[in-house]
Amino acid sequence: KVPLTTDLQSGELAVNSFDGKLYTLKNDGASSVVEVNATNFKAPVRAATTANITLSAAQTIDGIALSVGDRILVKDQSAASANGLYLVASGAWTRTADADTAAKLAGAVVVVLSGTANGGLSFDTDFKSTDTLGTTSNSWHRVLDIGLASSAAPQTPARACCRSRG
Repeated sequence: KVPLTTDLQSGELAVNSFDGKLYTLKNDGASSVVEVNATNFKAPVRAATTANITLSAAQTIDGIALSVGDRILVKDQSAASANGLYLVASGAWTRTADADTAAKLAGAVVVVLSGTANGGLSFDTDFKSTDTLGTTSNSWHRVLDIGLASSAAPQTPARACCRSRG
């Protein structure tokens, strides 16, 4: 089912896990829910942050001991302009090749594979291609699930969608 305009807030992305379709709230004078052309899905990350971190060296994030080369979603930096997708390194971390420019990062969606708080969740960013990477605030929001993959039919958004933005 397609969610209602009352099911989403600006910046939220909803996924129906029954059919895999993505929806967002469009507001160009009148609010409407539109299906997202999901062309900016990124490769999954091993873990996602739960707090501000130092962007260097292997460390434990969300209960996961990271190794050099792991992809990580950094979403909780005190300076939100430092948020993004990174590769763990023995020294300073670098942004991943698929998210190291504003054009590549704009509207990205990523799945988190592991973690106590974020494992199994998906996140999207409201970052735009006209923003400046490293300068413009880069906020990440939990993607909402509006259906159950194991159900014979998708749940209605009113019962399966929530307003929480993790």
